[in-house]
Amino acid sequence: MTEWLQYYVVFAISGSLLSIYNIFLPAVCLTRRMEEENIVSRRPFVGSIVWFFLVCIFIPVLMFPIIFPYLQKHFVINLTASFLKTEIK
Repeated sequence: MTEWLQYYVVFAISGSLLSIYNIFLPAVCLTRRMEEENIVSRRPFVGSIVWFFLVCIFIPVLMFPIIFPYLQKHFVINLTASFLKTEIK
């Protein structure tokens, strides 16, 4: 049981770091371009820490947007919309 937990922790940490680079940072850059006074734009370090821990929990679901570029593009667009609290069509 311990060995399985070690594998999951390594998987979760590496997936979280990869999702920060592939999903979170592009969404922060888009948010910064659209609205500079957004909380995500002003405090990207705090947001990335929160994102890291959330993705550690939900990594089995978020592996699909990390792996597939089509899903990643839509996920980044929708994440940016949620940061801006608007609907992007």
